Amino acid sequence: MALTKVTAAIADRSQDVTVLTANTTLVVDKHYYVAAQTLTVTLPASPTVGQHVTVTIGDFTDIVVARNSSNIMSLAEDLTMDTAYLSIQFIYTDSTRGWIIS
Repeated sequence: MALTKVTAAIADRSQDVTVLTANTTLVVDKHYYVAAQTLTVTLPASPTVGQHVTVTIGDFTDIVVARNSSNIMSLAEDLTMDTAYLSIQFIYTDSTRGWIIS
């Protein structure tokens, strides 16, 4: 797994952003930038209510977000980020809705 840490100034605070160039399982309360096409990023296992993860992609339309047994927007399906330069914050709400998109 190839990972690089960068710091981005966001809303007058510093937030670590992890740059991904390989398939990865995400960690809660982190921001990830996907810097390679055709990757799968897997949401954290066993999330608790209120945990979140942010995924931002580059000029790609084929990044898969694997649900890792939890629903995404009440669906038992993986999500494909099919718009270039898209950024989505996933927030875990409950076992029925699972990860909602913010």
